[in-house]
Amino acid sequence: MKKLLVISNGCFSLTDSNGRTLEKLLKDYDPENLAQVFTYGTPDFDMCENYYRVTDKDVIKALFSRGPCGRVVVQEKNEVGQANAAVKKATKRTPFRKLVRELIWQLSNWENKGFLKWVDAFKPEEILVFAGDSGFLMNIARMLAKIYGIKITIYTTEDYCFKKYNYLTRRKSLFYSLFFHQLKSSYKKAEPFVKKGFFNTPLLTKSYEEEFSFDCECLFAKSDIDFVKAQVKVDRDNIKVSYLGNLGLKRHLPLIEIADALGEIAPGTRLAVYGSATEEVQKELLANKNIDYKGFVNYDDVVKIIHNSDLVVHAEYDEPFNLLDLKAAFSTKIPDSISSGTPLFVYANENLACTDFVIKNQCAFVAKNSSELKVSLEAALFDREKREVTMAQAESVKKEFFASERTLTAYFN
Repeated sequence: MKKLLVISNGCFSLTDSNGRTLEKLLKDYDPENLAQVFTYGTPDFDMCENYYRVTDKDVIKALFSRGPCGRVVVQEKNEVGQANAAVKKATKRTPFRKLVRELIWQLSNWENKGFLKWVDAFKPEEILVFAGDSGFLMNIARMLAKIYGIKITIYTTEDYCFKKYNYLTRRKSLFYSLFFHQLKSSYKKAEPFVKKGFFNTPLLTKSYEEEFSFDCECLFAKSDIDFVKAQVKVDRDNIKVSYLGNLGLKRHLPLIEIADALGEIAPGTRLAVYGSATEEVQKELLANKNIDYKGFVNYDDVVKIIHNSDLVVHAEYDEPFNLLDLKAAFSTKIPDSISSGTPLFVYANENLACTDFVIKNQCAFVAKNSSELKVSLEAALFDREKREVTMAQAESVKKEFFASERTLTAYFN
């Protein structure tokens, strides 16, 4: 196998969604031929044995001291936790903070002798960037591509370099304009060194094809979840409907609508909601008699909950900003839900990538608006024939798009 250097914010990890995505993309890659530069997370040493961590804190210190920046992360039994992990703190994302972060990385001494010595020892033959709205990752990749005369491959699930609008605070901002210019510039400067880009939806692939000169290909997120066919309940008692995921962007509002419709269809049934939420959102969820708010659960429990549910739901709040901001979004829980054997119910605008996909592939029940909600929800729970057809199609879609065998491992070797 070729020696592959991965550059990303989060490391290979079993506890972080981006870390799990990376692991699935490079499933069965020889750990000895992998190395990773990352900024936060608890590394999975079964996946990769060679890590170099540079945190924002490291970069800030190096800006003033001009000393070493970052360090090799080793697996030591007496260093479980803090020494091996850089925790991603939940700070408010604003245009000003994003711009300052880019400028600090640009001016700091992250490309120090210690870092370059570590890269030299590994001798990378390929570079993979898990790209997002951190332009400095592209700058690191570009610098190393120049030094070692190798090409860059990009994988991304986001359309940040096309977001001319302020997706961070939704207000006009000079700082956002400056940040967006920096971000787009980092992609454009790296473009001559990029040989291929992989994207998780056809819509995102098309956007990059139209903007950049490198080859682009759609590669859906993988799912390792087992397909365990859910059974239709004979009666309307003890029905379990679950939502698992992010509760930002007002997603709790359509979830409340689903819960209320569920209360009418099957009185006594409550929508189980799993995920972290602000205090305000928690209050709204807990105030609804048809919702059972459970809080955050780890990924292993997520899989168990999906398999023990009669229906899993995905919802997006229908407003102009969300329609613009989430147009290309494709949550990793969509492949897992479709691949699980438990029917998926999607309540979202038809112009979003996730809704468009399940409609075209007929692999989930869909309500595009409130007028379709009750009828579609009832069919998803109690129409045996429609459930059988939808689950059969979901199993086919899993094999065609989300099979764990189709990874980047073969591409790099």
